[in-house]
Amino acid sequence: MDNRRSLREKLSNWFPFVKQLYKDWEEAKNDVSQEDFEMRDRIWDKIHQEISPVRTSVNWYFRTAIGIAAAVALLLVINIFNLREWKGMLSDRSQSFVTHVYNGESVYVLPDGSKIWMEGGSCIKYVSDFNSCRDLWLTGNAVFDVVKNPESIFRVHMDSSCIEVKGTVFSVEQTNEKANVVTLYSGRIDYIGNKNETIKLNPSQRLVYNLQESSAQVIEFNSDIHWNNGRFRFVDVSLEDLVNFLGYEYGVDIDMDETVDRNALLTGTFLHNEDEEGILSKIVLSLNLNCKKENGKYVLSKKNE
Repeated sequence: MDNRRSLREKLSNWFPFVKQLYKDWEEAKNDVSQEDFEMRDRIWDKIHQEISPVRTSVNWYFRTAIGIAAAVALLLVINIFNLREWKGMLSDRSQSFVTHVYNGESVYVLPDGSKIWMEGGSCIKYVSDFNSCRDLWLTGNAVFDVVKNPESIFRVHMDSSCIEVKGTVFSVEQTNEKANVVTLYSGRIDYIGNKNETIKLNPSQRLVYNLQESSAQVIEFNSDIHWNNGRFRFVDVSLEDLVNFLGYEYGVDIDMDETVDRNALLTGTFLHNEDEEGILSKIVLSLNLNCKKENGKYVLSKKNE
């Protein structure tokens, strides 16, 4: 009898939690399908049947504990996925999807006319009725040139983040599993982090978002560096600004010794998928420089005359 009373007292401590869980379900009911809503009702009906003041058998305590454990597991599942991922999972069951894996083509055109330049190993997924729901899931790296549509926001979903686009050109890099790097060339975007915080980016800004710490760093770059249909174009950009841009864009370390004029101006273009050595060869040819690679770092220096 004493053991039963002790167990009853312990289980009673769960009731405020169960009540709050039910409240959370009620608040989230607009975000789930009818099928899930009916499942929710069946689960709670079962719990209410089991948690009854007139039941006193040991089996009742056992069944109640199981019911509460199931409710706890259900809450944990809800909390693991943020709202966007949850909606995406529901959409997965009710929509047909188009999946495209990078196959070497220079550009991929979406049904709304938006263009995507993908890197090797990248993949996109979107609903077949894309014009009415412009949500896209990206694995890997890509540059987007999005067609503006005031009636339909363009969204790019990543593992734990999302980008909302109004009609613009930007790139997404997920090479480093610890961070997302988003570069905005024109227009405006809202980056939504893994804690649902919103970070607004303006043109010529690069966002480095640390996924582990949920921290953000916004870096400015030269506004005379533009994206144009698969190419980067720059006019009268200093060598230092261009080298910094290439360092972030390609993830390479480039240094210049004291003999190099860092303020020398350059004008030109390079392809988005052009390798860094090809780009550096154009720079050193234009400015009569030397370039050598030491311990994984490129070093620029002035040629001896």
